[in-house]
Amino acid sequence: MNSYPTLVQGIYTKRQCYILITNLEAIKEELYKSSLVLTQLMSDHLSLELSEEILNLLKVENTDITDRQSLVTVFESLISYLKNLPIVALTLTYSPTLKQLLQISEWFVTEVKAKILIEVRVDPSIIAGATIQYKGIYKN
Repeated sequence: MNSYPTLVQGIYTKRQCYILITNLEAIKEELYKSSLVLTQLMSDHLSLELSEEILNLLKVENTDITDRQSLVTVFESLISYLKNLPIVALTLTYSPTLKQLLQISEWFVTEVKAKILIEVRVDPSIIAGATIQYKGIYKN
């Protein structure tokens, strides 16, 4: 589990996280049904980079990639970690670029000392730029 933050470094938004969870759940389900090996399943659902990160994670955790139950346990743990990441609702007057999302995400990591997912909402009617909602606190 200590490797999970490294694994999700490139995930900045709630939407990206949801897509990753969906793909991990599909791989987990196919592990039960399919005769395909893990690397084949991951290549069907994940980027090469993310597949390599997961393989590294499995190696660090000494997980036997031929043991389907061990793999399912790791995938369930990773999915649970992702589902429990804190979310900041950020409403802007425009749709931010990936670079801007990265900067915002890095700011939250520095200030909050935790990985935070950003739920981007676009509302051109707000005045003066942005609203932020985190843990029930709303700031304009």
